Amino acid sequence: MNDAAWELRADAVILTALRAEGYLMATSTVAAGDMHIESGESGRAARECFVRTWGQAAPLVCGRQVHGTRIETITAASSGFFDQTDGYLVAPGVRCAAGVFTADCLAIAIFDRRRREYVLIHSGWKGTAAGLPGMAVRALEERGTRPADLLVAFSPSIRPCCYEVGDEFADHFPAGPFQRRGGRLFFDNQGAALRQIEDAGVRPEQIFPSPFCTCCDPQDRFWSWRRQGLSSGRMMTVLAPLG
Repeated sequence: MNDAAWELRADAVILTALRAEGYLMATSTVAAGDMHIESGESGRAARECFVRTWGQAAPLVCGRQVHGTRIETITAASSGFFDQTDGYLVAPGVRCAAGVFTADCLAIAIFDRRRREYVLIHSGWKGTAAGLPGMAVRALEERGTRPADLLVAFSPSIRPCCYEVGDEFADHFPAGPFQRRGGRLFFDNQGAALRQIEDAGVRPEQIFPSPFCTCCDPQDRFWSWRRQGLSSGRMMTVLAPLG
């Protein structure tokens, strides 16, 4: 795994590894505002500002997420909004900023260094249980990707230090990973997603897990549904080509 891969700014957490490939992945912080599509004019302004700063002012592709497994293929460099969609496969040469929204869930970027295309998905526990991270790798493989060509990165998300769940989660994730502390059960969504990606043939040195917990970050840099409830906003993770 690759731990020293993140750059912290006031308004964003940036994956540095993709810069060498000509791309930038950034996750907004609370300081950047509430990116939620349901937050009206303020949300629209926050998204536009973030994309100007970290999405290279490229057309934004995003949508209304439903904790499902639909991945939309993007073949044109224009803004788009897709209903009931939890991921985007951006074809080679398409200049856009793919964006997904989270507040404890994972954003996962899967980038093909050889073919220059990528998938960005939103994967909460329901998406992970449905196999969305593995599906995203297979969607690229069907277009000619080889697992050895991939780089995979995870956004900040709730970690097993804070993600307490009921025992029924063992039915959804027979192989875990869980931590049990003091008779309480804690789930590792990033670990479960990572396992699917490794099972698809991606090696650990190609993967950049996030060390940040959205729920207990000591500086409260992230929105967290578990910590804030209905008052929680949304972060946006974007992936876009540089230049």
